[in-house]
Parts: sequence; structure tokens; C-alpha cells
Amino acid sequence: MSLSEAIIKALTALTTPFWFANVILPIVVLVVAQVVRATETGALTSGADAILAVVVFDAVAICNAQEFQDHIVSSTLQSRVVDLHVFFLMAAGLAWYAFVRWGEPVVKREPARSAKAWAIGLSGLLVFAALVGIHMVAYVGVG
Repeated sequence: MSLSEAIIKALTALTTPFWFANVILPIVVLVVAQVVRATETGALTSGADAILAVVVFDAVAICNAQEFQDHIVSSTLQSRVVDLHVFFLMAAGLAWYAFVRWGEPVVKREPARSAKAWAIGLSGLLVFAALVGIHMVAYVGVG
């Protein structure tokens, strides 16, 4: 078997949803993020990037809903896994855009050690923590 045949065989063994969810989707999200930042602010904050990671997670969960369904304790939420992650994706996406649109310009304008810049960066990480916490409650349940 030639090298090209081996590569083709390996690539066809992996399904299209695998490539879409694990390779194409994160790359598209990163490209969109850079385009938005280039047109909006040009600044970068770790809080916005952490929130963007939640967006990618929710998009992957939507693409692989069947696999994620088994990890949710609540039977009600198991049957609504796509709806749940679409809601989470929209919430995280809006939070990310808010930070890019309004928070990052302040960070870019302010001196690096200013209290305002630190507050915006910290609030982005707090929103990320809240989003992760909400996901955990949805998966594990309460009580």
C-alpha cells in the first residue's frame, strides 16, 4: 500500500462529524474571533478567550449530542441536550461579543496596570467560571 493510499484509508476511517466537530469548527470559531477583533478592537483578553472556549465546547456538544446525552443525570435534560447547548452557546456567544465589543476597547485604552483594565479582565474570567458552573449543574444536577 502506498503512502497516499494509507492516508486516504486513514481519513475515510474518520467520519465527517468527527472532522467537523473537532477540527473545522474550532478553526472557524478562531477565525471569526480574529475577524471580529480586527474590526472591533484589536485587543485581547483572557476572559473573552476563556468564554470563547465555552462557545466551542457547546458547539461540539451540539454536533455530538448523542455522546453527551449519556453524561447528563437528569432524564428531562437528556432528551433536550441539543436545546440545552444551543441556549448555552447563545449565552456564551453573547457574553464573548459583549467583552470584545465593550470590554476589550477599555482594556486597550487603559494603562496595563489600571484598575479598570484588571476589573474587565477579571470579570471575563468570572463570567467564564459562571458558565462552567451552569454547565456542571446541568450535567450533574443539584442535590
